[in-house]
Amino acid sequence: MSSEDIIFTVKGGLKAAFEAYRGKWPSPASIQANAHSFRSETTTVLQSLKKRIDRENGDLYKLVDSLS
Repeated sequence: MSSEDIIFTVKGGLKAAFEAYRGKWPSPASIQANAHSFRSETTTVLQSLKKRIDRENGDLYKLVDSLS
């Protein structure tokens, strides 16, 4: 994987996905109205965040260390 691929993959679309999530669930009332979907989407967002952190720890930081 090239350094550009690593950086692009790490940056990914997490920000846009979180902004969409936040926009969909702006209040306790919106969450209460569809709690099942909220739980499911929350799990998806958290799994995406975990994958990003894992990639940063596994790929990005190794790349940075190799450049120093």
